[in-house]
Amino acid sequence: MKRALPVLSFCLLIATFPARAQRAEKPPTSQEVVAKFVKAVGGEEAWHKLHSRVRKGTIEFTDMGLKGTVELDEEAPDKILLSAKVAVLGDFSRGYDGTTGWSENPQTGVVKMSGSELADTRREAEFYMPLRLTEVYPHMEVTGPQTVEGHDAWEVKATAPDGAMRTFDFDQKTGYLLRITGDETSPDGKQKDHIELFLEDYKPFDGIMLPTIHRQTSPMPLVIEFTEVRHNVPLADSIFSPPAGSSSQSTGQ
Repeated sequence: MKRALPVLSFCLLIATFPARAQRAEKPPTSQEVVAKFVKAVGGEEAWHKLHSRVRKGTIEFTDMGLKGTVELDEEAPDKILLSAKVAVLGDFSRGYDGTTGWSENPQTGVVKMSGSELADTRREAEFYMPLRLTEVYPHMEVTGPQTVEGHDAWEVKATAPDGAMRTFDFDQKTGYLLRITGDETSPDGKQKDHIELFLEDYKPFDGIMLPTIHRQTSPMPLVIEFTEVRHNVPLADSIFSPPAGSSSQSTGQ
């Protein structure tokens, strides 16, 4: 009986060795993580069959209890228009036409972007962002495992040529992008806002996978849920440019 304890301890050590070895496994490279993401959302061939996208749904400012409708129009390679109608707050728009970035709301009217705010919006407008992620952010590094809303994820730190930094969390199992965090220039161009955005409920649309819920926790908590997605819809170039005949001011650093 005196020898049983050392033998038992040795057996327990052997039994736990695979688990310890697995925990010490080297993480994938950023290129491998991004490649899995691209495959998870449909792959290059499927994405290149698409040249425009119209998403419609609802928006809710959760802290204020205000709800409205939202539409997101996109056209390859880099045009985007987000429009929202919210009770009490009014109508809001934010667009980029490939050159000019702008926003409009009842308080400020039309405001043209410049500096880092314009650079942030230009990146957001990338229609083929999953395919171009490593080009838009050429400096990427897997910094280790992370838990995001109960999902095991790989955390990837990314830096754009202008120094803008983002953290992307990719689901280790599915490959989906689960969360984006980073700092963006505020609409008034005077400060940096910390952004935390969760991408949820991926669904298939015309051969690719898209998150139908965009849940932002900061700087202003809100939830956008897309209930309609259409691809290759004809879109007039003019909708992405600042409203004609409107006066504007510039912001950004």
